Amino acid sequence: MPMELKLKTAEVTIPQAIENIEALKQELMPKIEFYSSLVVTANSISDAKKDKAALNKLKKAVDEQRISAKKQALAMYEPIEKQCKELTVLIDEPIQAIDTQIKAFDEIRKTEKRKELEEFFEKINTLDFLKLDDVLDPKWANSTVKVETLKYGISAAVQKLVEDMREIRQLYDGSPLITAILDRFAETKDKGAALAYAAVLEKREKQRQELEQIAREKEAARQAETLVEKTYQDTEELSETEEHLKVTEPIAQQEKLLTGVFRVTCTKEQLIGLKRYLVENNIRHEVVKGGN
Repeated sequence: MPMELKLKTAEVTIPQAIENIEALKQELMPKIEFYSSLVVTANSISDAKKDKAALNKLKKAVDEQRISAKKQALAMYEPIEKQCKELTVLIDEPIQAIDTQIKAFDEIRKTEKRKELEEFFEKINTLDFLKLDDVLDPKWANSTVKVETLKYGISAAVQKLVEDMREIRQLYDGSPLITAILDRFAETKDKGAALAYAAVLEKREKQRQELEQIAREKEAARQAETLVEKTYQDTEELSETEEHLKVTEPIAQQEKLLTGVFRVTCTKEQLIGLKRYLVENNIRHEVVKGGN
């Protein structure tokens, strides 16, 4: 049964008041008013000194009374203070023993509660990156928070994260960015943060693709320019070859000559072969700068 302890004390008395304090006040008030407006002269200085001496004597008596009353009060207080301290020491010992037991009991209760919550979490969690503390109410150790309430909160939090992850997978299914986006979601446990990160990645990817397209277009233009220059050089070489193959003798009487204009598209080897055929067969022709 709980202990019923009651404290009994002996009554003591100390001086409570100055019995004639009101009479002293009445005597002092005229003095305050009188000396506040007095200008001391040769005729009044003697009386002023006498009043000052009387006032100092009264002040000393008041201080002595205060000190005496304080000493009496302390003398009467010290014994009970000592007794109270002795009792306080004795009272603290069982209090500390009880506190130790209560703390030990609370630790056992918290350990068992935590274990039950961990087992429940392991059964319902399907996310590799998720830990119990990510979805556990910080006040779980409080004895007023029931286990069933905590389990409900854990279940709701896990389910929400699973649904958020499913939505992210559906949004970015097939995207090369999905791994990075899911990693950010695993890190933050926040769908909004993951989607914001996804928007940043998409913008970067679009800029990268645009830069690559510009680079490809520049390279294609460079290659086309190189091809034109090369074709022109090859054509010049054909012209030089033609000069060596020209027939110097006058062309014999032949059939009526016809003039036709052709634009051919062929390989370099074919173009050289065509040029050679024209020269070898004395077919007049004009070399035009090649194109692509």
